[in-house]
Amino acid sequence: MPTLRAFVAVEPPASLIPVYQAARRFLADLDARLRWVRPEGVHLTLKFLGNVEVVSVPGILEAMRAVAGRTPPMALHTSEVGAPDPDRARVVWLEVGGETEILDGLQADVEDAMFRIGFEREERRFHPHLTLARARRRAVRLPSELTGAVPSAHFMVDRLSLYSSELRPGGAVYNALGHARLSGSPRRG
Repeated sequence: MPTLRAFVAVEPPASLIPVYQAARRFLADLDARLRWVRPEGVHLTLKFLGNVEVVSVPGILEAMRAVAGRTPPMALHTSEVGAPDPDRARVVWLEVGGETEILDGLQADVEDAMFRIGFEREERRFHPHLTLARARRRAVRLPSELTGAVPSAHFMVDRLSLYSSELRPGGAVYNALGHARLSGSPRRG
């Protein structure tokens, strides 16, 4: 049965590209040691599904649409360049802030929905970020002054996307398999 690598994500708008370019200029000294994600490939992963059978895509989209129908659109923004360990960075990202309580709830709901249709739960804690680059061979040390190094981008999230990921020598290529519009009412606290 044919399979594809898939993940559920939030796709930021094209207005993020100047922030990406500023981060790349800021880290130009590390350029040879980093493999940059293509600007159009930057996304916020909510759930990596791994290899899935093509015939399961409609069920995944149905589960995504159920979650999206309960989730309101949200305002997010990028903050600073970061990494899990800036002294030994294997991944370089943009931190994401804003209405992260809605984003955290959305990610948890996606995780639950995917578990119900047969996918394993992610054991790592969700940390919202947009991956910019990965270290080519060895970890890199990021500059000590990251705060304020790049401008922030503000954007609205109003849909989930299901992507396939094809690994190629020049980097991964992502193709949208479907979307689910966020249409829930804001929660009142």
